[in-house]
Amino acid sequence: MKIEENKNIQLFQSQEIRTQWDNEKELWYFSVIDAIVVLTHSDRPRKYWSDLKSKLKKEGSEVSEKIGQLKLKASDGKMRLTDVANTEQLLRLIQSVPSPNAEPFKIWLAKVEYEELYSAMFESLLAGIVTNKVKIISTIPFVNNILKPKI
Repeated sequence: MKIEENKNIQLFQSQEIRTQWDNEKELWYFSVIDAIVVLTHSDRPRKYWSDLKSKLKKEGSEVSEKIGQLKLKASDGKMRLTDVANTEQLLRLIQSVPSPNAEPFKIWLAKVEYEELYSAMFESLLAGIVTNKVKIISTIPFVNNILKPKI
C-alpha cells in the first residue's frame, strides 16, 4: 500500500479524522474510532465500537468482519494499529449508529472521495498534456537536436 503522508488527517466539523489514502487501490481508509467519536460524541468510543461490533456479529452483519487495521498516529504520537474502514464500509457502519451527524458525515465522506478522485484525474490529465507537448516539441528539428545526447 502506498500511503500519502500529508493526507493523514481530514477535518469534519473541526474534528480530526485519521485517514490513509491507498494509491494502488485508490481508496480512502478512515479510523473507525474517530468516526464513532463524530457520530456519538461518546466519552468511550472504543467501548462503543466494541459493543457495536458484537451487536453487528449477532445480527449476522459482515461489516465488522471486513474492517481492517492500519498503523495510524495515536494521540500520544506513536503509530498504533487502528481499526479502519473504507468509504463503503464506513457508510454501512453509519447506518448502525443513531446520530444527528449521520447525514452531514455521509456528505463529508462523499466530498473527501470526490476531491481525491478529482485531484487524481486532474494530475493524470496534466501529465498527459505535458507528455504530449514534449512529444510535439521534440519533433521540431532544432529542439530535437538539442535534446539528443551528443556522443
